[in-house]
Amino acid sequence: MTASLTLYSAKNTCALAVHIALLEADAPHNVVWLDFAAQQQRSADYLAINPKGRVPALATEHGVLTETPALLFYVEQRFAAAQLAPLNNAVQLAGTHELLSESVKFKDLGLLIIDEEHRFGVRHKEQ
Repeated sequence: MTASLTLYSAKNTCALAVHIALLEADAPHNVVWLDFAAQQQRSADYLAINPKGRVPALATEHGVLTETPALLFYVEQRFAAAQLAPLNNAVQLAGTHELLSESVKFKDLGLLIIDEEHRFGVRHKEQ
């Protein structure tokens, strides 16, 4: 299957969240790595893709999307079978997006443990 999505990313940026979502959704995609040290995000070629000059950007067959929360929402909706978000529960879905807000500040989380049972359930672990 040919990838219809191209993620524009850079190392050590929030674009990693979108890349992980694409991988978890098993979404066919390509990744174009920009070199921030070489200022590739300011190049005319990249500014033609994303005039904001930031990552992430996701080129789709319908156009280019930007901003991490929007891209995560797109991936979870487009690849709903991957169950990356609680699409059948509007309150839980809104809560997951609320966590992406700039107004939510996490302090000294230390080690963050994600409980996979919330996503996969116990049956997945028993297989």
